[in-house]
Amino acid sequence: MRVVAPGWFRGIAAVLVASCFGLSAVADSWQQWGGPNRDFSVSSPTLASSWPADGPPSLWSRPLGDGYSSIVSDGTLLFTMYRPGYMSEREIVVALDASTGKTVWEHEYESKLHKPVAEFGHGPYSTPLLSGDRVYAIGTNAVVHCLDKTSGKVRWKRDLVAELSSPLVEGTGYSCSPLAYKKSLIVPLGYRHDNSWKTDSHFSLTGPMPSGDGRNRGIVALSLTDGSVLWESGPYYVGDSSPTLIKHGGQDQILALIFGGLAAINPSTGKELWRLSFEQPGSHIMTPMWDGGDKLFVASGQDRSGGRMIRLTRENGTTVPKEMWYSRKTKAGLSNPVRDGSNIYLASLGFDLKTGNLFWKKRGFKGGSCVLADGKLFILEDDGTLTLATPSPKDLVVHSQFQLVGGANFYACPTLVERTLYIRDRKNIHALDVGVVAD
Repeated sequence: MRVVAPGWFRGIAAVLVASCFGLSAVADSWQQWGGPNRDFSVSSPTLASSWPADGPPSLWSRPLGDGYSSIVSDGTLLFTMYRPGYMSEREIVVALDASTGKTVWEHEYESKLHKPVAEFGHGPYSTPLLSGDRVYAIGTNAVVHCLDKTSGKVRWKRDLVAELSSPLVEGTGYSCSPLAYKKSLIVPLGYRHDNSWKTDSHFSLTGPMPSGDGRNRGIVALSLTDGSVLWESGPYYVGDSSPTLIKHGGQDQILALIFGGLAAINPSTGKELWRLSFEQPGSHIMTPMWDGGDKLFVASGQDRSGGRMIRLTRENGTTVPKEMWYSRKTKAGLSNPVRDGSNIYLASLGFDLKTGNLFWKKRGFKGGSCVLADGKLFILEDDGTLTLATPSPKDLVVHSQFQLVGGANFYACPTLVERTLYIRDRKNIHALDVGVVAD
C-alpha cells in the first residue's frame, strides 16, 4: 500500500446512501460501470455544442499504466485500475485527484499472467464500484478487493478462484464489473475462454455446468461489509457481460446475459425469476439495456450476431419474457448503446427499440464507446477519435471531431462528471472540459 496524500480530504461531508442500489446518492458522480443507471447516460449541466478544431480544452493529462478499466468518480476523486508494466505480474487500484490527476493513494497486489493475449494487453478490464465510503475492485486474477475510499486501506478481499471455484479466465482474465444492491455486491464468477459450453448441455440451459468447472453456481452475492457469501445463484455462464438491475412489476431483478440466453435473478435470494433461451453467437460483452418500462435490448458483436428486443409482461404475479424481434442489423460489436426514450443509438447506427427498424446508419465510425448527456452523443472510437454529435430519429448531426494523441487502444468507456469528460487509453488518462466556454 502506498498512500500519497493521507488525510487530504478528511473534511469531505458524508453522503447519503441510496436504499436500492447501495450507491452513494451524489449528483455529481459516476460511481459504477455505465454511470448512475449503468446505461451510459447521465444528467449534466448545459454542455458545449461544438469544439475548436483542436478539441475541447484539456484540464490535465497524465500517464498511468496498462489496462482498460473504466474510471469511476464520486465527484472529488477518480478510481481505476492498471498494471504498472505490460509484462508486470502486479496490478494496482488507484485513487486520483479529479481536478489535477495527481495520485492520492494506490493499492498494489499480485496478479499473475495466464496465457496472455499480447494483441490487447493483459488487463485489468473490470471497472471498480463505489458504494458508501468504500471502493470495490476485481482484478484479472478474479480477486475482489474492498478498499477504504479515502485511504486505500484493505477492508476485506475474496479470491473467487480459490474460495468459490470460479474458473481462472485465460486470455483476457476476469472482466465483469460488479453491481451493488442494498447491502450486497453482485459478482459473476466468470468462465473459461474455451468452447466447452458449445458441446455441453449447459448451452440448452437445462443441464449442469461443464464438469471441468468444479462448481454449480454462476453468480454470487457478497456482503458489502465483510465479503461473506449471502447467496449463490444457479449454474450460469455470464461471460464478459456485466449484470444490471431493473424493477418490473414492483420487483427488483438482476439481468444477466448468459451463454444461451438471458436470465433474471432475485437480488435478495439469488433464485431465478425467469430466463429466455436464445442462441447468442459472438462476444458476450454488452450489459443488458432496459427502457425503464417493459422492454429490454441485448446484442452481441460478431458477424453472425445481432440484437433483439424482449418484452416483459406480468402473468399470475410473475414476469414473463417474450422475444419481439431480432435483427442482425442491430449488432453492437464492442460498442455500448445508449437510449433516449425508445430510440437506441450506437456509434454508427440508430434504431427504434419498439420495432428494430433502423433510423440511419453512418459509415466511417470504427465502433467505439458512447455517452449521452444534454441531448448530445459523445463517441470515442478505438483509435482515439472523439466525436460530438446530436442524435435523433432523423439523423446523426456531427458538430465536432478531433483526434486524441499520445495513446492507443481507447477501449475503456469514457466517464462524464458534470462538465468534465474523463478518457482513458491503454496507458494514459485525459480530462477534457466539454462545458460551455465562457466568452
